[in-house]
Amino acid sequence: MNSSRTRAIRSAPSWRLPLTIHIVSLALAFAVLMYLARHIWFIYDEWEFLAGRIVTGNLQVFTPHNEHWSTIPLLIDKGLFSAFGARTHVPYMATLIILHLGIATALWAIMRRAGADPVVIALLTLLFLFLGAGHDSILWASQIGFNCSVLFGLIQLVLVDHDKRFGLRDVGGWVAGTLALMSSGIGLPMLAAAAVAALLRRGWRGMIVTASVPAVVYAWWLIAVGYRALGSDHISLTEALHLPVYIWMGLTTSLDGATGMVGAGAVLLLGLLAWALTRGWPLRRELVVPLSAAAGSIALFALIGLARLAVIGAVVPARYVYIAIALLLPLAVVALSSATRRGPLVRWGVAALIALMLIQGAGVLRQQAGGWRATSEASRQRILGAAQLIATGQPVVGGLPDPGGAPNLTTDELRSMVAHGQIRGEAPPTAAAALEVAALMQVSLGPGAGMAADPSRATLATVAGARLARLGPGCVLLMPDSPTAHVDVQVSGPAEVSLTPDRAASLTAEVRPRDGDLAAPVRLSDDAPAGAAAYLQVTNPALRVTVVIPTNLAVCGVQT
Repeated sequence: MNSSRTRAIRSAPSWRLPLTIHIVSLALAFAVLMYLARHIWFIYDEWEFLAGRIVTGNLQVFTPHNEHWSTIPLLIDKGLFSAFGARTHVPYMATLIILHLGIATALWAIMRRAGADPVVIALLTLLFLFLGAGHDSILWASQIGFNCSVLFGLIQLVLVDHDKRFGLRDVGGWVAGTLALMSSGIGLPMLAAAAVAALLRRGWRGMIVTASVPAVVYAWWLIAVGYRALGSDHISLTEALHLPVYIWMGLTTSLDGATGMVGAGAVLLLGLLAWALTRGWPLRRELVVPLSAAAGSIALFALIGLARLAVIGAVVPARYVYIAIALLLPLAVVALSSATRRGPLVRWGVAALIALMLIQGAGVLRQQAGGWRATSEASRQRILGAAQLIATGQPVVGGLPDPGGAPNLTTDELRSMVAHGQIRGEAPPTAAAALEVAALMQVSLGPGAGMAADPSRATLATVAGARLARLGPGCVLLMPDSPTAHVDVQVSGPAEVSLTPDRAASLTAEVRPRDGDLAAPVRLSDDAPAGAAAYLQVTNPALRVTVVIPTNLAVCGVQT
């Protein structure tokens, strides 16, 4: 009985234990990442879809986001917003993390197919799951599109890795490749990786067949719609000549970030290149996908350099590091597995080194989660505070509830979300935060008049460091005697005051409670022409607005 049981255990498929370990790793990663991201909220580009398209009902599903074809992430956000609105960020973050786990699973499958060491696979998969250097794609839900492109691209890469005649796998590859392109521009280097794999397995004809349908679909989109997003800034000849340098820098910087060791990237990249040239040839079937994926990482930075080098300069954002590591990881695992076969000492040394990199990466990820949490929490307070003002019916004049954290969200769009119950307003937790919300939503300083002036509502409460002369009913001229000259404006109801300097001058103001020392700056809604009138609008009588007097300033619409 015992001997037969032992034979049964020994004959069990070798993939069961590695698969079990992988599933446990995914469950652990999901729980840890959701915990780290529990307080992260909508921030930056996330509002471009939610506010600019979904709330307005003008989806424009084929219109690019920046230069990216973004139909798939837009539809995902549309579905999530229809179900959850902006009442919670958890479903959006869960979607991002699930895509991240899907990419890790696709990489795990690729590494298994390549015959790599199960221990090395498990450790490097964990390293990828907690890749602090790629935190954008793990903690910022705006990266759903990039993650979709990587996931669909890896699926296509696996599907086209065969030497049979054209069949259903190739049709599936077309579908996956097209979906990758419909998710973001990252689908282009992913398609390049799949084309290289088909070239290595089936020659030029296989490569053309693999790339044909996705390339034609993308070309149609680019000609019909996508050309509108092509930037007018083209890289110069000097920048083009530096493209190989940027590719090298992108690859080495990504490896530096993944290992946590500055300078290690160059050593590892040269080591991978040497290993591929000496051990990878003649080409073995199991090395096709790892080598093709690595080629995709080169295509990635070539594309970024051509499209955005003039904008980003010598910078490698975390979202690109994430993609580069995903594409380099299969080849790195195969190369490390080859090293571990030299003996148990080497194997344990490699395992210990990867474990140290894992600890470092997880620490960076935790730190970055804190940064994302702090940034998005400040934005959350501003937007939910503005939503509460709107819900209570208080008059507002601010055009943007949070110009820094949500530049695509307008007051009208927020008002629509409040009316449809898609967001819940909350009072800011501190007096300083409440004052900032008031400065954004109940005070406006810009070139356009928005309401009829009523001098009975606005008063010049204090004039300091300046002389005053009457110009006519409701108008005075303020002439500064010191660099710190200023005037305090108070209102008894919604009011508008015009401010006209006698020469070109930048007008600035601060908002304070009537009785208090806290202060918040008033953001200009637009740049007024030199020397032209600016209009100060205030709707909250509990505020006083301090305007700096830079030069002779005509003030109209006030009691004196």
